[in-house]
Amino acid sequence: MSGHRPRATFALLLLVGCVRTNAAFGEDAASTGGPGSTSSSDATTQSTNPTDDPSTPETTGGNPTDPVLDVGEPDTTDGDSLCEVPLSGCSTFLQDCGEGKACRPTLGAQGEGTRCVIPGDEPIDAECEPLCNFADGIDTCKGAGFCDVFSDDPTCIQLCGGTVEEPECPKGRTCLRRFIGDDIVGLCRTSCRPLNPEECEQDEACIVTRQGAVCAPVDEALFPAAHGAPCSDAGLCGFGFVCIDGGRVEGCPDENGQCCAEQCDTMDPSACSDFADSSCVSYNELEGLGIGPFDASFGGCALPS
Repeated sequence: MSGHRPRATFALLLLVGCVRTNAAFGEDAASTGGPGSTSSSDATTQSTNPTDDPSTPETTGGNPTDPVLDVGEPDTTDGDSLCEVPLSGCSTFLQDCGEGKACRPTLGAQGEGTRCVIPGDEPIDAECEPLCNFADGIDTCKGAGFCDVFSDDPTCIQLCGGTVEEPECPKGRTCLRRFIGDDIVGLCRTSCRPLNPEECEQDEACIVTRQGAVCAPVDEALFPAAHGAPCSDAGLCGFGFVCIDGGRVEGCPDENGQCCAEQCDTMDPSACSDFADSSCVSYNELEGLGIGPFDASFGGCALPS
């Protein structure tokens, strides 16, 4: 297989949920209007029960929070025009490149963004391989597929359809949107429930975003998996933590900002026993009703309001 694995400098993709700090497919611009701005009304990830029929499309949203990916030194490409394709700013959601081309995200030698490339022939969920450089979108997947080189066994994963504001994925998948350069892209990754981490593969973690959770490969060294660590979105906390109002997190350096809080189950009487003044508070209470398809007992260790 051509291409190479990245050094351990990625945590979630487009992978997994909003500043573009450590964001391979960075922050969600659907509601911010552009990179670098954040809002409590960020566009949301609506996940579905992972056991749903994967054949029926549904509309999902996502809060991008994937880490910066270091693609390392590019492979030699021999100058073939197949690989040397300039960025075009095409839409991976609309697939607006015209007949015979596919709009793909790229982190390759041509830059970071989107471009129109010649697709391969492999269907979604089939094994795949990059044809030029790592994670540059030129691979053996057909149409609106993308070779998920971030997993141990690369397969073609579906790029989100619909629009940036109302993306679409098959049931059981959540559209996780990210900035790549100045362009927004999204991958349909497996939905999960944070209190049921076994729903994810062994090399993945169930990462919480404000309106859903997704299974994603993570490098916890890039994510502040610690109670009280500053964050700007749930997905910027490591596995087992959730980003909430800093005024409710013990040890948070900015009460007016947000910090990671340890996840908990409100039905567990021993939850949050490591914290003197905190108790397990439902995530719906912390973030508002209708925040996502989380179990009612899913929460975070929080100080009284």
